[in-house]
Amino acid sequence: ANSMTIRGEGSAQTSIQQGLCKHWTRVTSGDTVADSFNQSSITDNSASDCTYNINNDMASANYSNSFLATYDSNTNPFRTLGYFGSLPTASAFRTHGFYDTTTATNDMAISTVATFGDLS
Repeated sequence: ANSMTIRGEGSAQTSIQQGLCKHWTRVTSGDTVADSFNQSSITDNSASDCTYNINNDMASANYSNSFLATYDSNTNPFRTLGYFGSLPTASAFRTHGFYDTTTATNDMAISTVATFGDLS
């Protein structure tokens, strides 16, 4: 439907639909959504373990996410951070951040996610 391409860098053509972020969320203090786009809700499974529920589903589970978080914005920003989750679905995905392997899991001070792929 209404696919549009434009000239990108050099002579390459790029699809506008493929290059747009389809979902993003900024979370503060564990599970408080500060701002978002195409986010229906967030589920706080446990400390730093969240499920992001997408408002308008992706076409399939074959999409890409980026995830970034800070553990402590005052004294320990951007230390070791991990990302994992259960298998994504077209409507949700799960992230879990951790400070390092010797520290108990705590909520992140700030975390952000962005989703790229095809909407259904």
